[in-house]
Amino acid sequence: MARKLPNMLFKDVVVLGAGQNGLLLTHLLANMGARHVVALDMMENRLKVAREMKATHTVKVGETDEETLAKVKEILPDGPDFIFEMVGHQDKTLCLCLDMVKEGGSVYGFGVPSKEGYDNFPFNKIFRRNLKLVMFFCCTHVCMYVFGVYVCL
Repeated sequence: MARKLPNMLFKDVVVLGAGQNGLLLTHLLANMGARHVVALDMMENRLKVAREMKATHTVKVGETDEETLAKVKEILPDGPDFIFEMVGHQDKTLCLCLDMVKEGGSVYGFGVPSKEGYDNFPFNKIFRRNLKLVMFFCCTHVCMYVFGVYVCL
């Protein structure tokens, strides 16, 4: 994942989802020199760990997308340069990312989509706001070469 990341020095970033991968990414982005690293999650205990992982701000996801957007706008009035969807390619969270990122910013989607396509996905927002959409996933299994045979775990 880190190989796909551009220079983060003095950039404003949001990490949506503070599970294990989101927390690792939060720490990585802080170490790469991001100015603001804002971690978003629904669970307060994860946000507490995100602060330990060098998040400069944490936001408990609101009841509505508008509430969450307003909380992030208080911290980053222009929006983040980069936003990382670490929940796992859900329609709703990817759409929230497109609304949250600043014009000309980048949205990174992590994980494997839960279905073949997205219903009513707003591709027009990507074009009209000059956004960059990057998708990547982490392997869910490990393959090893053991005694002349490939074994997948």
